[in-house]
Amino acid sequence: MDLFSYTAAGVRGLDKGPNQRFSFNNGTTLLTTFNDAAANGLDSRDWVNGNPPDAFNQFSASGVVNPVTATDLINMDVIGYNQIAVPEPATFALCGAVLALAGYQGYRVRQRRLAALNMKV
Repeated sequence: MDLFSYTAAGVRGLDKGPNQRFSFNNGTTLLTTFNDAAANGLDSRDWVNGNPPDAFNQFSASGVVNPVTATDLINMDVIGYNQIAVPEPATFALCGAVLALAGYQGYRVRQRRLAALNMKV
């Protein structure tokens, strides 16, 4: 997240000081303020407490559910997480192999039962 910390357009904020804000476009749009770790010694990449409540804020009251905001989702997107879960191709191949194996096992069980019935007659 350090790569997305700016104090102004084109000016990176790479220390733990004040007035550092999250931006995904080189500081042109400053979205939310990071915690001032130089002042309080806490995490420098949590959002500063503010209004409205946010799930990524530095602190929250006990028992309170804070929402994940649009800024939080942008943050997760720029650091590499995708909002849409897409199964990997290997997942489909594995599922297909398991289903084929289960079908083959069922076929073998039916064949054994038929063979056993033919022997009794």
